[in-house]
Amino acid sequence: MKGIQNKEKSLEGSMKGIKILLAEDNRVNQLFASELISEWGAELDIADNGRIAIELYQKNHYDIILMDIQMPVLDGIDATQFIRNQFSDDKKNIPIIAITANAKNGDELKFKELGMNEAIFKPYSSIQLFKLIKKYLHPNKVVQPRKSIEVKNEINPEEHLLLKHASLHVLKSFSRGKESFIVKMLDAIIDTVPPTIKELNNAIQNRDWISVNKFSHKLIPNMNMSGNSYLESEMKWIENHATLADNQQEILKKWPAIKLEVEKTMNELKKADTYYKSRTFGK
Repeated sequence: MKGIQNKEKSLEGSMKGIKILLAEDNRVNQLFASELISEWGAELDIADNGRIAIELYQKNHYDIILMDIQMPVLDGIDATQFIRNQFSDDKKNIPIIAITANAKNGDELKFKELGMNEAIFKPYSSIQLFKLIKKYLHPNKVVQPRKSIEVKNEINPEEHLLLKHASLHVLKSFSRGKESFIVKMLDAIIDTVPPTIKELNNAIQNRDWISVNKFSHKLIPNMNMSGNSYLESEMKWIENHATLADNQQEILKKWPAIKLEVEKTMNELKKADTYYKSRTFGK
């Protein structure tokens, strides 16, 4: 992991002058992308849905758009097709990278056929995102990365935290050695997961399977960031089967155990959040 941190450190400031538009409704994903892109020196605007992304692009210049697929109001596919079909020639050909969780076979080809240049799948690493953005920028706009500098003091919280349901290995791998980043991400997860779980629970109880599909999809990257592979896998399963009548009774049967596991995971992440805040900001 130290080698990866060193490489990420070398990217700092290498995209100064670049302006990026991120269309993404998930706060955890917004924060993650913002932390990476700001370190590269690029300017980032965030749109909570496809309609806002279109409005921002009408008013501003961007070098590239990162477009989430599933968003409220207007999704990423419809927003991309609007840009490709309704904008003037000098704006309609902007590079657009699709971002999605729970990728299925053929998704990347489908997104390209619908007007997107490339696709990147959550969870992605900073290096993956950097390389993909760089591919579509003019070579003169990207500064040559600096020589890697060794990052010391690798984070090892497990010696102080006993976590049985959550794990910090994902956040650690993305933190670039910054405990302040872990605190920000933990706060975002703790703030956003419980209300989304409540919405998912209500949708399941009301047999609103379209909403079940939507909310389970939204939770996939959050469960990944929580370090609970069981919950990540179960959210993917629910998303893939929510609209299939033969599997809906199975979702109803499995849901209480999944919901309990989420509660246990959130409780442990709260403990981890308190621990890191005491280390980062003092008691």
